[in-house]
Amino acid sequence: MSIEDVEKRVDKFDGNDFSLWRSQIEDYLNIKKLAKTLEGKLPKDMKKEEFVEMDKMALGAVRLSLSNDLYLMRRLFTLKMGKGISVRQQVGIVGDIIEQLASVDVKFDEHIKALVLLTSMPSDWDVTVNSICSGFETTKKLKFNDVRDILI
Repeated sequence: MSIEDVEKRVDKFDGNDFSLWRSQIEDYLNIKKLAKTLEGKLPKDMKKEEFVEMDKMALGAVRLSLSNDLYLMRRLFTLKMGKGISVRQQVGIVGDIIEQLASVDVKFDEHIKALVLLTSMPSDWDVTVNSICSGFETTKKLKFNDVRDILI
């Protein structure tokens, strides 16, 4: 069986039967000689640069085996604004992921989009986030564009 045949046999992980998917992806990483990265530490017989490159290749293989909507959902719901990222950039990143999800037919209500955007803000923004939420609770539901305009 060729590597291409194995690649075709790795099912996209759609949230079901994790054990089967994990064994398939582990086998695939073994065949591609990328399994050393699964231990998460630098092997003694390898340079750090080689390990980092191998880890990137293994991560790419895993990502490609995730269904697109699952990958995007995980990315959206775990996203936090990092250091050096402007509020404008963060709003753009969240908006882009929401648009990508819409393209695979995963759509959110405007209120949920707004909450996801607020949740992606770092903890030092808690006072601002709480102020935005409490200001809208008494008048109307939050909407993504309203929150975006306030943040930017």
